[in-house]
Amino acid sequence: MSVPNDLSNVVKLGSDNYPAWERSIMPILMIKAAWSIVDGTESPPQDATQLYDFQKRKQTACGLLLASLDSDQLVHLDSADLTDPKAIWDKLKAIHVLQKPVSRFIAYQDLFSILKHEGEPLPVLATRVKSAMKKVKDMRPSNYTVSDLDEELGCMVLIKALPESYGALRSNLM
Repeated sequence: MSVPNDLSNVVKLGSDNYPAWERSIMPILMIKAAWSIVDGTESPPQDATQLYDFQKRKQTACGLLLASLDSDQLVHLDSADLTDPKAIWDKLKAIHVLQKPVSRFIAYQDLFSILKHEGEPLPVLATRVKSAMKKVKDMRPSNYTVSDLDEELGCMVLIKALPESYGALRSNLM
């Protein structure tokens, strides 16, 4: 299997394809040894020799991220963000992955509505479930607790239980 070394196989980030873009750009950033800079787990080193390598990988990360965006996505970035790959990543994620209760509600609905298709192999079904679970997990903030989940599930059930005549109320609550 050949290792991609350019952006030819990377999905360009548009308005509605963040998960596909994330899955396609992340491996390139890892290959270029730049992912740890993007996710913030690597800080600039003190040693000047190592700092040069860090800055080079940081520029590579910025270049790869910016080159993988549709032109309409650049409006989300301030000029100060353009040289900080973590800021680019975090801002795009915040815009495209809304960690709000209504987003989680929709993600849970999608998860719970999965049914096995006629003739669908079980591994394919398992992959669809895994993908839906990833979407649910991505919708949760880092400080999300089981108590938060319990509270939201109770609210979701109440909203879902309302009859159609409460449509306006349901819309306002979500």
